[in-house]
Amino acid sequence: LDELEKSYMEDLEIIAFKLDLKYDKELAVEVICKCGFATDEIESFITERQIDLIVMGKQGTGFLEENLVGSITTSVMKRVKCPVLVINKNIQFKGLKKIVFAYDYEETEKKETLEPLRDFVRIFKSHVYVLNVMNEAITESGASEEVSDFSGLEHSLAGIDHSFHFVQDENIVNGINKYVNENRIVFWFI
Repeated sequence: LDELEKSYMEDLEIIAFKLDLKYDKELAVEVICKCGFATDEIESFITERQIDLIVMGKQGTGFLEENLVGSITTSVMKRVKCPVLVINKNIQFKGLKKIVFAYDYEETEKKETLEPLRDFVRIFKSHVYVLNVMNEAITESGASEEVSDFSGLEHSLAGIDHSFHFVQDENIVNGINKYVNENRIVFWFI
């Protein structure tokens, strides 16, 4: 494990060096390598450091891996209390014109929860697709209930170009992935 950790640390230091060269040390880069279960280590790190935003990659795992084993990104999304920005590994950055914000009715009225999203929208002049994944098809009576639940979020998103969308799927992660793939969206907030 010590040799493996040393090898990974050397790789990280090379990446940090390249970033220093590219951004002329305007970007503060710190490299950390820890052995352990990835989700546990990430959760512990963000708690200790009071991290505001996590940026993670997702490589489009297969059905068995995603549903039986799960991915590190999916596990982190479920366990942490701060926003997670997920980026597909096959995407080359060209700007953030479309952002999906997966909304679950929890803590989104708090200003600090939405501040990283607001920053991205301000910088990149993005459109935010507020997405709710539901287990069942929405009925007429349920539609008014869903809309009223969104009123607080509507107020919190004042001044941000956004729209609301609903997807039906038994599995939240599958619902988000389906929506993202069908609408060719590269970045999403959870």
